[in-house]
Amino acid sequence: MHKLAGLRVVSGRRHVGIMSVEPVGNYAIRIHFDDLHSSGIFTWDYLAGLGGPRRWAHMRDYLRRLRAAGLGRDPPPSPAAAAAARRAAAPEGAVGGAPSPRKA
Repeated sequence: MHKLAGLRVVSGRRHVGIMSVEPVGNYAIRIHFDDLHSSGIFTWDYLAGLGGPRRWAHMRDYLRRLRAAGLGRDPPPSPAAAAAARRAAAPEGAVGGAPSPRKA
């Protein structure tokens, strides 16, 4: 999460799914996500606005805020995956890179 001009910009959540939904009175729902986040209560009016005629404008605004904060929708790579990517990108024979070929 990152704050930009007072707005929270949540990044790295491209693959987060919904586990369950529970009613909150007659006016809202609480969504339980598979990243174990469930702190938000979403009113029916708010949800209707997200799915209305401005739905693509909301997505474009979100993507613009992510870019402005230098963030993205994909989660950061695990430390092991990041190390493997660095090794694969290193020039041949470099420390931590691919081994130099043996001469016969």
